[in-house]
Amino acid sequence: MQLSRRSIFISAVLFGAAPTLLAPLNAQAENSRFYLGARYASYSFDPDNAVSADDSTGYGVTGGMLMSQQVSMEFEYGNSGKADFTGSNGTIDSGKLQAQNLAVFGAYRTPGTIYLKLKAGISIHWLDAIDIQCSGRFCVNTLSEESGGLAYGLGLGALLGNRFRTELEYSAIDEDINLISLGILINL
Repeated sequence: MQLSRRSIFISAVLFGAAPTLLAPLNAQAENSRFYLGARYASYSFDPDNAVSADDSTGYGVTGGMLMSQQVSMEFEYGNSGKADFTGSNGTIDSGKLQAQNLAVFGAYRTPGTIYLKLKAGISIHWLDAIDIQCSGRFCVNTLSEESGGLAYGLGLGALLGNRFRTELEYSAIDEDINLISLGILINL
């Protein structure tokens, strides 16, 4: 998966300039227990029935509660945006895929200003095939599905003062849907 110039620029801004720009907002006490965040993500699809599917960019929102200094419970919503696909088990020629997911994770962050993040939990997702083009008379949508199961992720994060942090993560929300995301979190 290639990172676009926009992703590289956003990464540079979040990791480089954010501490300076957000310094006035870091006045809140360190004991914040709840946090909210937003992320920009690059999704990759590998559906069983599709011959090939493009990557897409999407967004997500995260909310969490610290259970201890390093352990938290996180809730997440993600939307992949639309990705083109071609070919499918002989009935579908092309179309667009879009995924949405709801997840709850247990997350562990190592101590330090720069830290590693591990998360595991359960995700429910909806994969929709839309704008389907078929070569035959009848077209059966074999790609759309509603599913759930184990989801996990690994990330690298940086504290930006007492109130903000940024995280770069790889997440697998299904065996067919993976994403790389860059997000910012704020302690409430």
